[in-house]
Amino acid sequence: MNIEDKKVAFTLAEVLITLGIIGIVAAMTLPALIQNHRNHVAETRLKKFYSAINQAIIASEAVNGDRTEWHNSDAYELTESGRNEYAKVWFDTYLKPYMKIIDEDYKNNRFTVYFSDGSALELMNRDCLRDWIFYIGNSDKCNNKISNPYGRCKFAFLYAPGFSNHPSYIYSGRNFEPYKFTWNGDLTSLYTGEGAYSSTACNLGQHGDGRYCTAIIQYNNWKIPKDYPRKILY
Repeated sequence: MNIEDKKVAFTLAEVLITLGIIGIVAAMTLPALIQNHRNHVAETRLKKFYSAINQAIIASEAVNGDRTEWHNSDAYELTESGRNEYAKVWFDTYLKPYMKIIDEDYKNNRFTVYFSDGSALELMNRDCLRDWIFYIGNSDKCNNKISNPYGRCKFAFLYAPGFSNHPSYIYSGRNFEPYKFTWNGDLTSLYTGEGAYSSTACNLGQHGDGRYCTAIIQYNNWKIPKDYPRKILY
């Protein structure tokens, strides 16, 4: 018989061994691939949102005047329901016309707007229209099903243009920026909270709630750094 006429075949044992090896490799690499994808989604949506909202502020200034005049401290004197309504009027006047928003609602006394990529923006502090939360995915799932959600599925921002010269806001300035309240300017302290509010540190071991995590990603050019202490979930 000519050697070319021989048929090469795998035994059942060889097939099973091969499939087993493939399964092991997949089990080892799949979690990393999934996490890399989640990180990429978070990076893309954070960077896109940061650019879009600051462009919206610039566009709004051309119509509504200097941004430092938009804030009205009278909101603090209103009831909680009044603050919610005030927040909606404020947002509808100054930001909504200049952003691509697909929906909005009130849930649990929170004013939230939604974007086409699945992300959302929520006003955290209705007293002064200053503290905001950006969700990279479903806000209800983030708040109700994910532990320690800051820096994982929700990211803190600060908007305080009227206080840009106050020491507490020196690292936020006039733009809509990642949360840096009382930050001392040292990148390490965003992780540890040292020299600032330890309660806002990104490191879980420092008992921080993670509001400084947004700034860490920003200072890494909107990329999740290798030493990022929290796992992105959404």
